[in-house]
Order: sequence, then structure tokens, then C-alpha cells
Amino acid sequence: MADEALTIKTKFDKAKVFGFHTGHESTPRFIFLLGFSMFAAVTALYAVNLSRSEGLTHSLWIVVLTAHLACFVFVLFDAFPGMCRNKPSASGELWPLQLLVIGCGSFATLLLPALVARTAQEDGDVALAVGALGAACAANAMMLAMVFEYFHRGTRKAMELAEKATPAPSIGAEAAPVAATLADAESVPLTGLTFSWATPAAR
Repeated sequence: MADEALTIKTKFDKAKVFGFHTGHESTPRFIFLLGFSMFAAVTALYAVNLSRSEGLTHSLWIVVLTAHLACFVFVLFDAFPGMCRNKPSASGELWPLQLLVIGCGSFATLLLPALVARTAQEDGDVALAVGALGAACAANAMMLAMVFEYFHRGTRKAMELAEKATPAPSIGAEAAPVAATLADAESVPLTGLTFSWATPAAR
């Protein structure tokens, strides 16, 4: 089982999947810039809403912004070389780190509808609060979409590599044991009924 799992992982790694796969060298750079731009946009909207709020709403915006920045720091530890456990990068393989990333990100996002409601009650101008919620949802959707693409594309390519490495079995070879079994049998019980026929020897 361990050897099989290692083989699957090796084939998966050879698939060389990296979201929006185009084969172009600039693809990882584009994804990094897109992700950082979305992070910066969400941060800016959080900061603007924080500067316009007061009282409890102001405190909640501080909590959201803090969780958002903490999530960014954890992502850096997960993604960049030399920042985690003397490995090239954690690459999503360290579940406690993923727990912190997902926990902080989801906490900040799920708290935003409450802030939209409080902002509507206080001054009625919810455009920036709704914009912050929309930007956060878009950033989360990008991350989840890339994760789904990574696994779907990686699984497909791993299966393609496995099919190339393993020759297809002969249909005749698979059918031979079944034919031999049927040739030796005189009757086959099926749901309480018995169907009988003469074997070649009886004929």
C-alpha cells in the first residue's frame, strides 16, 4: 500500500500542474500578481471601512483586518521557500498551517455580513462594506477554484501517465477463466431458480 501511494504521488508530481496551466514561464508570476492584487484590494477596503466606523463596528473591523493579515502571513509561510521546517516550501502539506490559513480567512469572511448589517443601521451607506464582502468572496473563490483545478488536472494527468506505463490487459486473457468455469458447470442458481444446460462433454 505504501509503495502504491508513493507511485501515485510520483505520477501526480510529474503532472506539473500549476493553476491556469498554459505551459508559459510567466504563468506562476501572473498568478502571484493576481493573488497579491486581490489581497491588496481586500486589505484596502477593510482599512477604508475601518476608518469610517465607530464603536463596536470599529472594533469588529479591527478584528477582521487582523485576521486577514494573519492569513496572509500564514500563506507566506506555506508558499515561499525556506520559511517552513527547512523545506523548499510547505506546499499545503502541513495541515496545522492550513488550519490557520483557512480558519483566519473564513472567520474574516463570515464576519463581514454582520458588519454590512451594522453599517446599514448606523449610516445607511453600505457600498464599501458590500464591496469588501464581494472582494473577499472573489479572493476566496480564486483560491478554491485553483485547488479544484489542481486536483482535477493533476489526477487526470496522473491517470494518463499510469495508462502509458501499464499495458492494457488482453480481453481474451480475462475471458479465459470465465469461459473455463462455465464449461465445467452444469447449472447456475439464480434468485432461487436453476438454469441447466448440457456441457460439451455431455453432448
